[in-house]
Amino acid sequence: MKAETKGDLDLALVEMTAWGLTVAATTLAFLDSTRAALSLLAGALISNLSFLLLKRGLLKVVRRPDSGAKNRFMIKYYLKIALIGVILIWLIRSGEINKFYLLAGLGAVFIAIFACTMSLLARGGKKSREAS
Repeated sequence: MKAETKGDLDLALVEMTAWGLTVAATTLAFLDSTRAALSLLAGALISNLSFLLLKRGLLKVVRRPDSGAKNRFMIKYYLKIALIGVILIWLIRSGEINKFYLLAGLGAVFIAIFACTMSLLARGGKKSREAS
């Protein structure tokens, strides 16, 4: 999805940034241990896939704003959150996961959104200074 107006955050760019961060961070985590890298990858996969599903669901609701679409989205959203909770509890209780790296992986989309927003603000700031 392309940013339609100046100043919009491009969700495709956020997605690509999140996957790029996942690959880079997982590669660096291998320097610590395989367990650390797999823990980070598990968290990042949960985060990235959740963002992808959320984006798809929201786009459907926006394109078809009938009340049925919104209700279906909300039900799927809460079921997805519950499933993520069960998966995280299972991963943590298994003892096979490094909690620090899992948490770092879960932050992949947040970091990507933050980085893309800062980049957008920096570019916007330069353009407004040039116009003055």
